Amino acid sequence: MFACVTVLLFKPAGKSESFSLHVSRFFSGRGAGEWAWRFVAAVCAFPVVYWTFGMMVAPWVLEYYKQGQFGLTLPSTGVIVLVQLLRSSLFFLAALPIIIVWSGSRLKLTVLLGFAFFVLVGLFGMIQSYWLAPILRVLHNIEILADSVVYAGILAVLFVRKGGPEFAATGDLAMVQG
Repeated sequence: MFACVTVLLFKPAGKSESFSLHVSRFFSGRGAGEWAWRFVAAVCAFPVVYWTFGMMVAPWVLEYYKQGQFGLTLPSTGVIVLVQLLRSSLFFLAALPIIIVWSGSRLKLTVLLGFAFFVLVGLFGMIQSYWLAPILRVLHNIEILADSVVYAGILAVLFVRKGGPEFAATGDLAMVQG
């Protein structure tokens, strides 16, 4: 909801296109099947990314969880996957209005959206977790930054057309060059 309000309130300077026109343009040129696999991939990608980066920091943080230090517990694999699927769905829904009106490059979206995910999910939480061991805060912040940027990159690849916004309506390079 906040992303939708942001998109509606903070329109780019010099652009007077309505959000509904952006939505129409965004969804044009691809069939239902192509959209379906992209949406499923967007939701399923984050748990994979989360798990991958979590395994990278596990050798340094797992013992804290196993010992229950700082009130930490290690949930079951099923709980982790279900929570991350829900989290992924929420990330995707929050990012979709921004992706729909995006007019920049995939790289810029990756960096900005990835940093936004990191700030909301990791940075604020870890700053407030002063009771955790410093190694946990540092490693989890690195992990969350990495998985946030990688997930944002996946969304950019799935939903921002390679040529940029000027190709969105037709997907044809010749139309822009001609």
